[in-house]
Amino acid sequence: MPTGLWRADAATGVAELVFDGSADGTPMQVAYPHPMPDGQVALFLAPTTPLPPQAGEGTPPSFTMYRVASDGSGDPVAVRHDHHPIRQVLWAPDGSGAVVEVETAGSAPGDHPASRLLWLRADGGAAVELPAQGYAPGGTIQWASSSST
Repeated sequence: MPTGLWRADAATGVAELVFDGSADGTPMQVAYPHPMPDGQVALFLAPTTPLPPQAGEGTPPSFTMYRVASDGSGDPVAVRHDHHPIRQVLWAPDGSGAVVEVETAGSAPGDHPASRLLWLRADGGAAVELPAQGYAPGGTIQWASSSST
């Protein structure tokens, strides 16, 4: 199956292309799609070749947050203009942004790559580094249950 963003009907197995995986004619990797309340889809895109200065062997691609129409009409629109070597994403249920685990430089060979957590707002606002209390790099990020105390 070609790359891009596809939607499949679980009952019939019929799949349709929502987004072909290119932005401004550049082939892109599509990752971490999330349906938005307005009917669009937020996702992360990365060029198929690494962006400097992260270029190098074993370096994950650098992703940027975009939005696309869920019916496939129109071009993807960059929501943010920063790019990060993302390891995992946890979208806010309301689509207001995403917590992302970003790989950082400085890991010793054989070690789990160092990382940090960022809050990336879906309205393009400034990225916020989050304290990583109780988080071990490489663990699964998830929303904590709220307490009334």
